Amino acid sequence: MNFSLASRNRSDGKDGRRRIRWLIAGVFVCCLALSGAFSASSPPARAVAAEKSGDKGKENTGGSKGKEKDGKPAPPRYGATPPRLDAKAWVLIDARDGEVLAAKAADSERMIASTTKMMTAYVAHQLLDPGKVVRAPRYRASPGESLAGLEGGDRISVRDLLYALLLPSGNDAAEALSKVAESNEKRFVAEMNAAARRLGLAHTHYSTPVGLDERGNYSSARDLAELARVLLADPLLSRIVDTEERTIKAGGRKIPLVNHNNLVLTKPWVSGVKTGYTSSAGYNLVGAGTRDNTTLISVVLGTPSEAVRDQASLDLLGWGFSRYQKSVPVTEGEQIVFRGVPSFAPEILRRVKLNDAMKAKKLREALQQMAEEGVVQTFIPNDGSGAIVGVVGALQLDVLQERLQAEYGLPV
Repeated sequence: MNFSLASRNRSDGKDGRRRIRWLIAGVFVCCLALSGAFSASSPPARAVAAEKSGDKGKENTGGSKGKEKDGKPAPPRYGATPPRLDAKAWVLIDARDGEVLAAKAADSERMIASTTKMMTAYVAHQLLDPGKVVRAPRYRASPGESLAGLEGGDRISVRDLLYALLLPSGNDAAEALSKVAESNEKRFVAEMNAAARRLGLAHTHYSTPVGLDERGNYSSARDLAELARVLLADPLLSRIVDTEERTIKAGGRKIPLVNHNNLVLTKPWVSGVKTGYTSSAGYNLVGAGTRDNTTLISVVLGTPSEAVRDQASLDLLGWGFSRYQKSVPVTEGEQIVFRGVPSFAPEILRRVKLNDAMKAKKLREALQQMAEEGVVQTFIPNDGSGAIVGVVGALQLDVLQERLQAEYGLPV
């Protein structure tokens, strides 16, 4: 009996433990099933971001070159101070007004290699019709030079020469443009220097349209950034520097071109501008990127490698964008309602206080006058509230505020 009871007790303990194991396993399987169902119904964050970000629509005649699916850089991971860059000189500016956001040795005069071709393109575009067909001269290249593949006597459009100049950084295209525009290189270089003076590039001088190391051919990070602003404001040149690939026609041949700027090929938000390298100048890049309708221009000069150059540019642009915050401006057609005393949105304008009927009447007359000029539309709702409604038209809200103060004596 004792033996039988002991056996039964051991058996009951095993059954209990077995039931507990099965119960735990069942709970675990249920959790896995629920997790799988949740994952299937919720796409990963990267996929959602990719679906929300539209294609930038860059010109690419040869297919994708492995661009990131996300249209924006990674979320901000930057501090209040600019990143430390392995570059001899650099600068970051806002393309809208040229404001310098950060800089190091921005005015130091340095060899700039093929970033010289930015001015070559600018001057050639000023002097030549893009649709004009010209004959390319013969170019005697040294070993290792960057070429577009032109041959002497090729008939080619100026537009295609500009692509050959700015995408693969063709030295043959640079010489062709200079000789076509001014019959000889010396006169063309004089035009480049004249253009630099007109643009206020105080630390820039050219001795070649190509960018090979020559005495008297130099610029600064600040000047290159300002020149990039000029190029990006030109519809044709801005489109060219933001092009990944293009096939041009020269002498009856088709020549495929690929942009030397790796960031244009791989980062959808990067929009240019020009690379440059010689052993004396180091690795240089004039870059530009756009996020949320804000364009920043970066210049890094004298980096030790192509990889360092590209990463320095990304870090500088990324840090710059992290310093901006989204705001919602007043848009055309938005209503501004004044009840007794008019109040503008505090995040956009300071309060306008009209404490007496005389000033309120003056405001009403001012809005009516500007309505006749097409600046605003005004009406007084028939709801007994005494509100005055101004609808912003052609002018921005800050301009409206300034005019109310300056012309109508209304306090701000």
